[in-house]
Amino acid sequence: MNKLRFRDKLTISYILLITVPSIVIGLKYYSTSSQIILENASKHIYEIVKKDNQIIDNRLYKLQESTLSTISNVELYTLLNAMDKDDDMQLIQSDKRIKEILNQYFIENGDIFSANLLTSYYTFGSTNVSISQEKVMDSSVYQEAKQSEGGLVWIPNYEVSQIVKSGEILKNEEYSLFAAARTINSTYFQNGSIHYMDESIERPVLLINVKAAMFNSVFADSLPVTGAYTYVLSPEGRVISPSQSNHIKSYADSAWFKDAALKNSGSLISTIAGRKMLVCFDRMQTTGWMTAAFVPYDQLIVNLSNLRTYTLYLSIFLMILSIIIAYFLSGWLTNPIKKLLVATHLIGIGKFTTKIPVVSDKEFGFLFSKFNQMNEKIQQLITENYEVKLREKEAEIMALNLQLNPHFLYNTLNIINWMAIDKNQDEISRMIISLSTMLEYTVHNKKEVVPLLEDMKWLKGYLHIMSTRYEGIFGVQYEIDPALDNCTVPKLFLQPIIENAIIHGFESLEKGGILRIVGWKSDTNVYFTVQDNGKGISDVQMKKIMDSDSDHVGISNIDKRIKLLFGQEYGITFDSQVGSGTSVHIVFPYGIHESNVDIF
Repeated sequence: MNKLRFRDKLTISYILLITVPSIVIGLKYYSTSSQIILENASKHIYEIVKKDNQIIDNRLYKLQESTLSTISNVELYTLLNAMDKDDDMQLIQSDKRIKEILNQYFIENGDIFSANLLTSYYTFGSTNVSISQEKVMDSSVYQEAKQSEGGLVWIPNYEVSQIVKSGEILKNEEYSLFAAARTINSTYFQNGSIHYMDESIERPVLLINVKAAMFNSVFADSLPVTGAYTYVLSPEGRVISPSQSNHIKSYADSAWFKDAALKNSGSLISTIAGRKMLVCFDRMQTTGWMTAAFVPYDQLIVNLSNLRTYTLYLSIFLMILSIIIAYFLSGWLTNPIKKLLVATHLIGIGKFTTKIPVVSDKEFGFLFSKFNQMNEKIQQLITENYEVKLREKEAEIMALNLQLNPHFLYNTLNIINWMAIDKNQDEISRMIISLSTMLEYTVHNKKEVVPLLEDMKWLKGYLHIMSTRYEGIFGVQYEIDPALDNCTVPKLFLQPIIENAIIHGFESLEKGGILRIVGWKSDTNVYFTVQDNGKGISDVQMKKIMDSDSDHVGISNIDKRIKLLFGQEYGITFDSQVGSGTSVHIVFPYGIHESNVDIF
């Protein structure tokens, strides 16, 4: 770690801070979610079983009410009361009518397969199922109905098979049957009194065969887990509903069934046929039978495995995200330091104009601000030292150039002037006089600051020459406060500005240019404005003009001269709008009355 870069250390630290808690939280989330999912699955499936039981109970309650209605049927009472069991013809006729009566109560119910009245001598009613008359009296179906003394008893499918001639009907899932039976003690109410059947008449047993497929119609698609199935079990643990996905016919010896029989309703986990199962069970109110849903435990684990995979992917995603966040966050923290290092390197190789943009952070913002201030001070000191040496070199060059006898140049210009006068070239004469005056001013005046009157005299000569060169393009207006007559100014400080206005500002004009030179003072400062109505300049051009490397180096030099002479708070500013002209403002302190600053 000690050999790593600072950013790498930050990145590794952030990754550890993000990924370690994420992994711990992920594992805890997986463990807790596993318990919650198992609990929710158990509750959900248990609610499904209870709901299925309610649906079945509602259907069987309707069947129970229909059996009660048959007891008070007057016609059935009459037929049974007048029954002669030795009269075959009467039995056949009565059978036809009893069948119609039973159909009125039961056949419209789609769950009912057949309805019969069982007696020791004849079986009345539906012919959908063939009942063995010889087995009726000895069957548990008949015996349980008789023992109930008019109460309704529910007969599971394996007991119904005792009186059905053909066993094939019980093997077919579509026609597998269970039954409801009760002894019919037919009565009817008339004229305020109840009429009972004669004691000598045998009380028949009403047998309603119900399709066991009714259970499947309720259970179908009710369990959301693959491989789950539902059974209806008798109190003894035998399977009543048609076989679905398991061949077990009885759970009487199963430990889970013994626990369920005691609880009547609930859920538990048990191993059945070598497979771990979640069992949710509930007892029916009508029959007393138990509905049990069996859900493979490994299918629940499959869902948990999906959760585990999701948690793994989430952890990987969080790790990748943490790396990205750590990378950018460490970069964000180290970027200011990197900028400071780069700036320090640039200063080390001599680029003292380097500045660092001040960021909003308090610490780094303060550090950058102080760094820039330090750099500006260094740059100012270097500039001042450079300017002094530069002026010394310029003075040496000028001294060498001035070794040329200026009288020779003046005499030559004087001869040209007289020749122009002799040829009546007055304009040429005036230009030569202006040029001669300008040369004399620049050669003999070696001071850095000069009286304004002298500088304006030179400037007017320069403007005369330029106005002649650009004849008719522009005119000049002077608005100089007379109070500035004794003021001293930097030598030739207006010339580069005026030249820029003429050459660039009026370059697209053929006439109508106005050059306005304004000067005034306050108690402490002197102000000059050079204003033109030329084409104007953009913000980008303004920055280029003040750049010492641009074509407008004269203007930037004037600005540097003023700052060097008077301080950084003085100098040149621009006010321009493209198409509407330019105003150049100059400000320096007032109060210098003698031009005592020499070039040498």
